[in-house]
Amino acid sequence: LRIGFVDSFTYCVAPEFIKRISPNISHLTCLTGSSDRLIERLRANELDIIISSDPAYSLEKTRRLFFLQEPSVIVLPKNTQFSTLNSSNWSQFLLCGLPYISSYGKSGGGILATNFLKTMGLKLLSTMNVDNIGLKLKLIAENKGWSITRTVGFLNHLDILDQLKVVPLPPPGLTRKLYLISSESMSYELYVTCFNTLIDVLKEQTLPELNKIVPWLLKDFYLAEKIKS
Repeated sequence: LRIGFVDSFTYCVAPEFIKRISPNISHLTCLTGSSDRLIERLRANELDIIISSDPAYSLEKTRRLFFLQEPSVIVLPKNTQFSTLNSSNWSQFLLCGLPYISSYGKSGGGILATNFLKTMGLKLLSTMNVDNIGLKLKLIAENKGWSITRTVGFLNHLDILDQLKVVPLPPPGLTRKLYLISSESMSYELYVTCFNTLIDVLKEQTLPELNKIVPWLLKDFYLAEKIKS
């Protein structure tokens, strides 16, 4: 099995997934990266299956299933002060005195955030683009800016969460959809096993851990049901 995980799943999902899937396979190759890079590896036949925020509909001879929708949040340095924290008002974030740290433009998160900001008519001063959530969180903790991101990746960086302030996006909010995409040459039985294993890991381990960090956000997640055999 040659599988690719989006960066945010690297430590909080991938290890448990690999442990559970191992009895079904004889050898495993695991890569991590942004969705655009994983799609390229799938297109080049270097991977059999990937987790991606881009459905990659242009890829031929592939199968895909949507499995998770996760909400976005705003992350700021812990010491950021507001006279009143009103999640319905963008002005407090635009005028917080810190630059916006954007995601790399070709990554799934970058495309998602860019399209959202354009749709909302928001023009944010951005002095940095990064494609790794760990780097982004570290920069925010060091008071270098603020950003829009997803929370699953928080579980990879529990050591710095106490240095961050996490608040909801103003309505209508922003969600990321994740897909399990494979080449048609991959065994369908193994594809289903991967899908169901992924659902189990998220339901039994990842989401309960997130509930300890952002319990107010869990109602906005959507997790697909397992495929019945």
